[in-house]
Amino acid sequence: MSIQPSFLKRLSSHAGYGWRRARVAYRVANRFTHHLLGALLTGLLVLYFIFCTTVIGLRYLVLPNIERYKPNVEQMVSKALARSVTIATIHASWHGLNPHLVLNNVVVHNRRGEPALSLPQVAATLSWKSLMVADLRLETLQIDRPDLEVERTADGKLYVGGVLVEQTANDDGKGLDWLLSQRQIVVRNGWVRWRDAQRGAPELKLEKVDMVLQNQWRHHRFSLKATPPVALGVPVAPGAGPTGVVHCSSDPGPAPSLFTAWTRKQTPTPSVRPVTVCWLASTVAAGVAG
Repeated sequence: MSIQPSFLKRLSSHAGYGWRRARVAYRVANRFTHHLLGALLTGLLVLYFIFCTTVIGLRYLVLPNIERYKPNVEQMVSKALARSVTIATIHASWHGLNPHLVLNNVVVHNRRGEPALSLPQVAATLSWKSLMVADLRLETLQIDRPDLEVERTADGKLYVGGVLVEQTANDDGKGLDWLLSQRQIVVRNGWVRWRDAQRGAPELKLEKVDMVLQNQWRHHRFSLKATPPVALGVPVAPGAGPTGVVHCSSDPGPAPSLFTAWTRKQTPTPSVRPVTVCWLASTVAAGVAG
């Protein structure tokens, strides 16, 4: 009978010690949580004031005087593309809380000084997500009536819009990742001119080029429509949805022999004019692109 009180005494002592340790741990955790919440609120307050300062600076200092920065923008883009770039005018406004820029008559010149990419009007609405990711993010990018020159020289070099495209196997896909990070890109009523000096082919010109690229988190939608020369057929309209399957189709078009000037090999000519339908599995999901 004397063992039971001793056991209860030890049990009570251990329980009291555990309770005191728990209270000490609670006070330490309480102080740590208090300091953590204080630092978090301070950080959020600082970010809020930085955001407000940025908005006020853009609204009353930068955007109203955006035309003054046009030479700097031209110089920056020319340096990035290693080609001469000219911009006629730049206008700025607001779409809600988002800055909106309109660039008129943007021209990228090729190595001969000729216009290789002409953009009569480019309208872009900036996204505040750019501040969080430290990279350019756009809510919308709309390009009206672009005129794009794609050229392959006699030595096999490829120029798109006057800019040399390095054909290497070490492409990290950053350009595609950037495109898939923009919310919406729209191209309306454009032209694409393909010149192939290596094959000595005549210039191929596609008209009424319309393109829409929409990105929402991990879902991407893409559509493209272009009209080839009258002798080559009717509009071709490929598209891609969230399933990742790209398809293109056209109405009955020209005999394949008409395309031999731009293809590598002579294509046998069938006796009928075919309806062109093609399917291509495409990795358009953001997780695959990254």
